[in-house]
Amino acid sequence: MEALQRIYSAIAAVPRGQVATYGGIAARAGLPGRARWVARTLAEAPAALRLPWHRIVAAGGRIALPVGSEAHAEQVRRLQREGHVVRNNRVALPVLEDAAELDALLWAPPPPTRAPTRMAAPRSPRGIPLDSPLDSSMGISVGRSMDDPRGSPQAKAKSRKTSTGSR
Repeated sequence: MEALQRIYSAIAAVPRGQVATYGGIAARAGLPGRARWVARTLAEAPAALRLPWHRIVAAGGRIALPVGSEAHAEQVRRLQREGHVVRNNRVALPVLEDAAELDALLWAPPPPTRAPTRMAAPRSPRGIPLDSPLDSSMGISVGRSMDDPRGSPQAKAKSRKTSTGSR
């Protein structure tokens, strides 16, 4: 629930006359890489919140709503009322004017990543770890070994004879 509030706050903070991308909102809300979640959250947001939904666009300034839909036409109207030019289903995104801002954007250290998680050990069909001493002591075999008579040509021929002889 806290993440939803951060998304709503980031959307509400986009000032009149400006636009932001779903990915930009996700980053502002502390959820980098979650642009689709922002889009879904915005689509399902209660109307009572009165969020400026029309100021949020897809990457590259693209209006994400289907062209020809009522919602698309409404978003275009609202953006044009705020001074945006909509051309080829896109609005111009803000350009960084200060070289220091651009350097900070390009050369900032990457965000911290999560520590790698330990992968679970492979398990047999019965749920026993394959490296467990139980798999051999209980006579459980995973897959077929080279000694498995079920995979031999003789076993296959025998099963064919049995199945054709019972007709």
